[in-house]
Amino acid sequence: SPANGNNGRNNNNNDDEEHPLCANGVHPSSVPYTTNNHTPLRASRAGDLCADFIVHGYCASNRPNGSWCDIGYHWSLNDEMHFRNHNELPAFYIGTDELCRHAVSMETCTCKPLECSGKHPPCGDPSQVWNGDNIFSKRKMFWSRHDVNEYLQYGVYPSGIDRASFNHDGDDDDSCIRRYLNECVTPTFDRLLSETAFEADDFRHTAVWTALRQLNVSQTLQLLRTLMNVNVGVGVEVEHRIPVLQQHVENAHRIAPPERCRLFLHPSASERRQAVQYPALHQKSRESKFCMEISPSQCHSSNDEHAQRKILTRLEEFARHIRHRPIGSNVVNLLCSVPYACAVEVLDEMQKMGDRIAVVQSMIQKLIGEKQ
Repeated sequence: SPANGNNGRNNNNNDDEEHPLCANGVHPSSVPYTTNNHTPLRASRAGDLCADFIVHGYCASNRPNGSWCDIGYHWSLNDEMHFRNHNELPAFYIGTDELCRHAVSMETCTCKPLECSGKHPPCGDPSQVWNGDNIFSKRKMFWSRHDVNEYLQYGVYPSGIDRASFNHDGDDDDSCIRRYLNECVTPTFDRLLSETAFEADDFRHTAVWTALRQLNVSQTLQLLRTLMNVNVGVGVEVEHRIPVLQQHVENAHRIAPPERCRLFLHPSASERRQAVQYPALHQKSRESKFCMEISPSQCHSSNDEHAQRKILTRLEEFARHIRHRPIGSNVVNLLCSVPYACAVEVLDEMQKMGDRIAVVQSMIQKLIGEKQ
């Protein structure tokens, strides 16, 4: 009782000793967890968790529960309660477990045919794989069944997390660029620096950097392999290396997807290219009546081809944010019917609403009407 000087709590402090209070949240229960499910579980393992989201309930990426940021997974309420009650972290399906580890890293498999138990992309050749992620993106860690099928059938690498906002300004460390490179690019980049006269600081030159940050992973890998065979000579001054490097980086922008990749040999080549550039929107077009075609008669006069692509890029980000929810059949034409800046404002407001949106297309139509 309060008269005993313990604020009404029981004198037995065993519970406090077993479950100490922590400023960062509740600790899991010590009760062992058992399951009556006798069916074998699919291949899974614990994934990286975002510490900021777990401790503070918020992350600078502003991504919702159940999604990924470039730090890790934002666990859902069910994930959190399961951890507290049973001391088990969320487990995820690892589609890459059935693939050759060299293939996942976009490298040539060095195993003998009978020793390699993993599956490979078309022709078993990484040069026949197209990874459209930006050079400074984060590779997707946990592949879905759809990701694996697209990779094995068409040679299309699943889209990871974009880090296009990365900028080396103010960072004097020569290794700063390497720290942000896509994981598929890092080994080849290290090999280039160790076996040639090129230096990491060469890539920070303004002209080289401007062109470099626009490349995707596949273009960058082919660029680095080409530079391995460029003889600039040991001890050559940086003034002579930079023009050579700049020319090769600019040439890399013209590297196109491999012709042997069946994704680009499909009769509807434009649709297949959109599948690589806008994977989330392409998936929704296959699952619902959503259409990516832009009607010229409904498009605003100020939206040229460049503005239309930027609207689709912002809509792609929104589609990834809402995950599996349908977005309606005429959303693209609705957004293109207003100036680009207005369409982006609408999608920004929609993304902040989160789960409060009942019907995506109706809400977009309502917000556009309010801004007109």
